[in-house]
Amino acid sequence: MNVVTQLPAGVSGLVIAGIFVAAQSTISSSLNAVASRFVVDFKQRYFNHAFRKISDVALARWVIIISGLLATCVTIYFVTGNQSSTWEIFLAVSGMFGVPVAGLFVLGIFTKRANSKGVLIGFLISVVISFIANNMGIPSLLVATIALLSSIVFGYLFSFIFKQDKNLNGLTIYSLNK
Repeated sequence: MNVVTQLPAGVSGLVIAGIFVAAQSTISSSLNAVASRFVVDFKQRYFNHAFRKISDVALARWVIIISGLLATCVTIYFVTGNQSSTWEIFLAVSGMFGVPVAGLFVLGIFTKRANSKGVLIGFLISVVISFIANNMGIPSLLVATIALLSSIVFGYLFSFIFKQDKNLNGLTIYSLNK
């Protein structure tokens, strides 16, 4: 049953407007989060000396424009394609990149040993392993499980090689009360 045809004309317009407002809010907050992470994590941390002439706000605006255009192109590609393959692509990409990030959070919160170099190497190995597993025809949810476990295992193992370089007080479950 079509809900819009059952509602009075003004109310159905408000429902449609509410849906568009919710979508616009989600897109806006996502684009702002991407721009904020780019400026804070990359520009200010690594490239601040090279980009002194560009203000943080101007750079964030450019990042929003570029990521918005990229997202629009990806959306057009998905809309014009087969919708069942779109779901498989989503599962494959989130299994290859999103799930290893969850493994990084698990390592950071639940272990004392994890450090940035070790978990970065574990993340990269996990992405490669999940890419190979995905190309072997393994189901997407199993690829996600493999990605999570490999991210945790390799991140933990490589953290033994590198020295802990930061104070972890208050950052793990073992040091919350310190």
